[in-house]
Amino acid sequence: MGKDILVVSDTHGINTNLRIALERERGHFDMVFHLGDFGGNEDAIIAMTDCPVVFVRGNCDGWSKLPSELNFTESGHHFFLTHGHRYFVSYDRSTLAEEAARLGADVALYGHTHVACCEMIDDILVINPGSLSRPRGYNYGPSYAMLHVEPFEQVTCEIKTITDK
Repeated sequence: MGKDILVVSDTHGINTNLRIALERERGHFDMVFHLGDFGGNEDAIIAMTDCPVVFVRGNCDGWSKLPSELNFTESGHHFFLTHGHRYFVSYDRSTLAEEAARLGADVALYGHTHVACCEMIDDILVINPGSLSRPRGYNYGPSYAMLHVEPFEQVTCEIKTITDK
């Protein structure tokens, strides 16, 4: 059975737009991935939703005991979650895609750059949801990603902004 996943990153302790995204998508997701730089309020984020929330810590979460990377299988797909700063994602995403492939992942998710993207790199679906609190880039305002995951099908990704209707 498939799952829908809401993916966020780089909220930096400012949860106003996260609340908007969670409310807007209520009933349309089964879990949340937070890709780091959550600003020390993971308990508050968990309290905002009634589904599982998976976190990795970012470069601004150095005090956190949460893992800096995770890789696991969900609904027939192997996911690699990281904040991305250790993979030079500010320059390009090839090192991240290579690590995901080495781990056997077909989906790599990262944050750090605050710039949303969803692209295929050497058969790896590479996704950055952007930032809900401090977006960068000319195409998006505060953004998040919605994933649809079905076994034996390509994972689909839609980047959404708070200003989308």
